[in-house]
Amino acid sequence: MYENCTVVLTNLEIVHLNSDYDLSFVENVREVHGYVLVASNLISRVPLTSLRVIRGRFLYQDSADPRSYALFIANPVHSAVGLRSLELPSLMGQCLLRYN
Repeated sequence: MYENCTVVLTNLEIVHLNSDYDLSFVENVREVHGYVLVASNLISRVPLTSLRVIRGRFLYQDSADPRSYALFIANPVHSAVGLRSLELPSLMGQCLLRYN
């Protein structure tokens, strides 16, 4: 369904995925106009290798945080499995990162 998708006009949400889910379709995404959310997954790797721009026209707001984000990553709490590698080698621009 999402093969060869290079531009996401709204938000890219990668949430609640099992470890056997095939995320190869995101390797071609170059631009997201809204926000990118990676949360509550059991996958260890997200290959956003072609992503160059997150425009942030729409921002993600977590219910526990009054701030808004163009890129938000949250692993499951108290889980031995989850995201180990977020591959963003092509991402350009300035970033403000906060780790919990």
